[in-house]
Amino acid sequence: MDTLHVTGDAPSFCLDSDWVPTGVAVGAVRLMLTNLSGRPLSNFRLAFAAHFRLEADDQLRGASLVGQIFGYHVIAPPADYLMMPATSWSVMAHPLSHSPQHYTSGIKSAYLTLEDGGVVPVASTPMTRNHESGSPPSRLPRGALAVAVLPFPLKIEIAGRFETAGALHLVGCSCEAELAFDAAAGLAGRLFPSSPKLFAHAGGIACASSAVSAWNQSS
Repeated sequence: MDTLHVTGDAPSFCLDSDWVPTGVAVGAVRLMLTNLSGRPLSNFRLAFAAHFRLEADDQLRGASLVGQIFGYHVIAPPADYLMMPATSWSVMAHPLSHSPQHYTSGIKSAYLTLEDGGVVPVASTPMTRNHESGSPPSRLPRGALAVAVLPFPLKIEIAGRFETAGALHLVGCSCEAELAFDAAAGLAGRLFPSSPKLFAHAGGIACASSAVSAWNQSS
């Protein structure tokens, strides 16, 4: 299989998760990977990190568990499975290690490993419950400005305007650096959806990656 090249801002794959209450207290989770790349995909594995954990005796429908370290999982589709463009691969997992208590308790990050060793980032969405989206409760006083201050003051007055410095963009980097940059940009977009972008592909503040050795050798 040829290497799958990913370009542009739009994600080539998206992973959705939906928690389904069942007769078992912790319920089940349905994972759905959608192919937005415009090309068929086969012989791949999906790696994801989540707040929930698949137990060793979990029953997986539509996939097999090939690796796990606590909340980090690697699953694979059935042999000879081919995911065509604009289609989805669905996996049902139950029971879980615990019952999710919040809509942010689902998939935190994900990526694909391809047959040729390539790695493709996967966009993940907040977990739903029976396909219903959650939302954070608003506890601000009526009419209050949304200012990130704790404890929240009784009165706020804001004057003037602060110009943003611009978003970070990567220059002269490796493929691994691009994957890390895109993962950080995706996380920032989910945490601060209404704020000015912190990461971009051009303009703003240029930054470069540097290789740092994980080993500290002593003489």
